[in-house]
Amino acid sequence: MSESYRKPAQVSDEARVVLALAAKALVEQGADRSAALTSQRHSAVILERISENS
Repeated sequence: MSESYRKPAQVSDEARVVLALAAKALVEQGADRSAALTSQRHSAVILERISENS
């Protein structure tokens, strides 16, 4: 039985840099979105507590 072997793709250093920067931007964007959602949740909790105390 023969197994097919796939040789790893040769990627230029320039392509690696481009991919790394794109991945970094996506990770940062996800972190920003997560922080924004957390801020919205905190705001909602604060408003809820204010309305309960009024």
